[in-house]
Amino acid sequence: MILLTRLNGSRFGINADLIERVETTGDTVISLIDGTKYVVAESPADIVDRIIEFRARVLAGAELVAAEVARTSGAGHRAAAGHGALRLVVERTDADPDGCDLDRDAGAESQSAHDHSPRSADAGPERS
Repeated sequence: MILLTRLNGSRFGINADLIERVETTGDTVISLIDGTKYVVAESPADIVDRIIEFRARVLAGAELVAAEVARTSGAGHRAAAGHGALRLVVERTDADPDGCDLDRDAGAESQSAHDHSPRSADAGPERS
């Protein structure tokens, strides 16, 4: 959430992840992905800065949580010290039980499937 100011001076929070665009039409107008519009006192540059700060706080918080998990789980002092505590983990769901990478093998399988397209048993030989 970022805190913004309506033109009447009242403050409100808005979910930064739902902002589609910020534009200036004399006033600063924030459009959300659902079509809701808010007119605010802040400039577009100030709104962008607040979004960047918000996302940085989220990442910093994730780093602290990861370090605490590493510290309490005994994962080692490097992660607890912040060295590599936050990293991207990709879960592979497209590998078969033998561990073959179906994405890598897709080209070969695709070619094989193309060469041996399924036909009815009584369809006879394929004609070009």
